[in-house]
Amino acid sequence: MEGLIKKKLNALAQIARIDGHFADSEKEVLYEIAKKYEKDDKELMEIIENPEPIGDFEDISEFHKLEFMYVAIKVMRADGLIYDSEVDFCKMLAKKMKIDPTVVDIYSTVADLNFDSFIQETRKYLQ
Repeated sequence: MEGLIKKKLNALAQIARIDGHFADSEKEVLYEIAKKYEKDDKELMEIIENPEPIGDFEDISEFHKLEFMYVAIKVMRADGLIYDSEVDFCKMLAKKMKIDPTVVDIYSTVADLNFDSFIQETRKYLQ
């Protein structure tokens, strides 16, 4: 699980930075997620400052794939601006996890992004 958490934080940090602006709201979401996984600020800053290539995500459960897609979209939306580069990155992640990338288009603009609803409604997009 430790490796998966680092992979997630690495990818989420890259989403937050991909538009060239690392907004405070994006940082807040990353810190919130890092705290959930009991990672301290120093560990998160190391990941943010030294991003690694995105590996594969095929070996994780369906729930963890959908949960990861949810937080990826949450980071993408955090600053209120959605850039094509962020959408493209999230779609790339979806493909790596064998999730139909349409999920990114649908949920990037949904007014209320709710975790439970997202998990329930996106299961049909797993390939």
